[in-house]
Formats: sequence, structure tokens, C-alpha cells
Amino acid sequence: MDHSLVNPNQIRAYGIDVSDNPYDRERDFGIQHDECFIPFSTEGSTVYFDTFVPTDHQLETLRHIELTSDEEWDPSN
Repeated sequence: MDHSLVNPNQIRAYGIDVSDNPYDRERDFGIQHDECFIPFSTEGSTVYFDTFVPTDHQLETLRHIELTSDEEWDPSN
């Protein structure tokens, strides 16, 4: 997938640990979900993780990992 925006604070609000500080040597650089770890990469000042558009077969057979809630997110909280 060429571009997708995910706000790390929205993921944190869902109760998932996000370490997006590349200089923090105490934690792994990425998203620590209960079911998996999603590592971050950097390019200049851009922090990202690789994504792709799944095939229909992958959507039917692979597990789904939720990073945000269906509830409306209020970033001021």
C-alpha cells in the first residue's frame, strides 16, 4: 500500500503500546500488540511500518489484528 495514515495516539487510546521514539533503547521500536509485534522503520523523520492490500484469500484465511476501535476517537482526550 503506497500511503496509509495511522495515528499512534489513536492506537494508544485503544490500549495498545506504541514505541515511536527511535532513540528509546528501553523498548522495541514499534507496536506491541498482544498477538504480535509490528516493527517500525524510519526514512528521514518519517516513522512507518510496511503494509499491503490483502487478497480476498488472505482476508478470509489470515488473522485480523485490530489497532483502533470502531468508537469515535476524540484526540483532545
